[in-house]
Amino acid sequence: MVFILNLLFWGNHTLLEPCDADWASDTDDKRFTSGAAIYFSPNVISWWSHKQQVIARSSTEAEYRSLA
Repeated sequence: MVFILNLLFWGNHTLLEPCDADWASDTDDKRFTSGAAIYFSPNVISWWSHKQQVIARSSTEAEYRSLA
């Protein structure tokens, strides 16, 4: 599931910030990775990803923590 954090419109242009998390993708430490990208129309202008310090107990918790 991908969450849209911000959605702004300027004429024909759109500023969009989707956010997502990957729950327990690392089988060694079970920590999740979250990330987001900022799009201006179809172009990526910034992005980030981060391996979280906590261990989520569910995919829902991982998604919720990625928004914080």
